[in-house]
Amino acid sequence: RERMRQARERRTPPHQDGKVILGWNALLVSAYVQMHLATGEATYLNWSLKHLDFLRDNFIHADGTTLSRTLTNGTSTPHPATLKDYAFLIRAMLDVFQVTFDRELLQQAQSLTDAVFDYFLEEDTRLFNFSRKDLPDVIFARKDLKDDEMPSGNAVMARNLQDLGLLLDKDQYRRQATQMLTAMQTEVVTNPLTYAAWTSALLAETKGIMEVAVVGADAMEWTPQLHRIFIPFKVLVASSETVSDLPLLAGKTTAGQQTLIYVCQDYACQRPMDRVEEFVEQYVVN
Repeated sequence: RERMRQARERRTPPHQDGKVILGWNALLVSAYVQMHLATGEATYLNWSLKHLDFLRDNFIHADGTTLSRTLTNGTSTPHPATLKDYAFLIRAMLDVFQVTFDRELLQQAQSLTDAVFDYFLEEDTRLFNFSRKDLPDVIFARKDLKDDEMPSGNAVMARNLQDLGLLLDKDQYRRQATQMLTAMQTEVVTNPLTYAAWTSALLAETKGIMEVAVVGADAMEWTPQLHRIFIPFKVLVASSETVSDLPLLAGKTTAGQQTLIYVCQDYACQRPMDRVEEFVEQYVVN
């Protein structure tokens, strides 16, 4: 056995792929957030925060909008990020934001989204290319439309634009998402299993996305309970402050120590609720 070990050590060891890929790890951040929302376990949230901080520190260039695709031995490589990398990182930021309500994350997600328009958008089709338009060695501008081992980058961007459009009240984002879905609707309806991520975005478009705003002294304590309630498509913001510059919180007032839940769609709101139980009765039991 010792002779075999010595002989093995003389052989050239197999190559180890030590790359850290941005898009894959951004998906992991979103998975951690979903686990936290489903179980209430703080460990998953802590993992998502640490992991996202690592990605932001190591993959985002000084200009704030250029991303590297990979990291090797602690150093970012010159390989430019693809649409998937941008889309998945923006999604991770949005997922974490709706738990922490860290405005810096929302602002960074907006900056990266604007960069996606600049770097990837094909005006004729209103869809995004897989590779950046300004790369000199791209022979064919292919598009990432179908789901494979990962969701379609275009489909994830459509969902990002839907949510960001509501969170920031940006018509440009919502229009772009609608145009993308219009371009893909025939394929999605014909082959929904091949276009699962698109199907999700199309359902959000047709059924509508619930806008939930929680304001008041107990807002941060109530939001975990609201997140545990399964609503397929929603954006949630919360603030214990009486004044906020977030569009979804504009005009949402409360008095004294009262906490209120506002449920809206397309910025048209119902009567606010002052108990989580009332929200459950209206949107779960019924």
